Amino acid sequence: MAKSRPSGAGNYIAIEHGGGWKTYYFHLSAYSVADGQQVSQGQQIGVTGSTGNSTGPHIHYEQLLNGVGQNIVINGSALAYPAEYGSYHLTSDNGCSGPGKNYMTWGSGVNVRSDARLAAPVVTTLSGPTSVWVLCQKQGDTVNAEGYTNNWWSKLRDQNGFISNIYIQDPNSQLPGVPLC
Repeated sequence: MAKSRPSGAGNYIAIEHGGGWKTYYFHLSAYSVADGQQVSQGQQIGVTGSTGNSTGPHIHYEQLLNGVGQNIVINGSALAYPAEYGSYHLTSDNGCSGPGKNYMTWGSGVNVRSDARLAAPVVTTLSGPTSVWVLCQKQGDTVNAEGYTNNWWSKLRDQNGFISNIYIQDPNSQLPGVPLC
């Protein structure tokens, strides 16, 4: 739900997810949703701004569980909570710039490999659902997991490796609109 607060947070949106989880997006210049509106993953909810006590356009983002701030992991980068204000930051890769197409992964302990082969060296492991940038895709070894079978693999920009498309949150074996490697 969208709200405006006269304190240092400026225009902000608070999203209640249920189960005690809530996220905040502070310092927005504008809202894209109405107060109390239900929202979906991937839906634009606001526009980055510099309202309230802010020195420049940015998003101040917080996750709370039962009112307690939580450590945040975005694209594999940890942002510790609580922390000294401004001590942790990252640059967004959600369409602001750079090549590729953004997807969410699912599962935990998902290996990112140097090539689209199960025997290829592991370059990193995704600990849980992660937002990733897919640069391209190619066919490789067949993977079987959770009742699915797929031989398409996605090359991840930031992890500099490949994961099976089984772990990309998209119903298609081959991701539509993503070029071949």
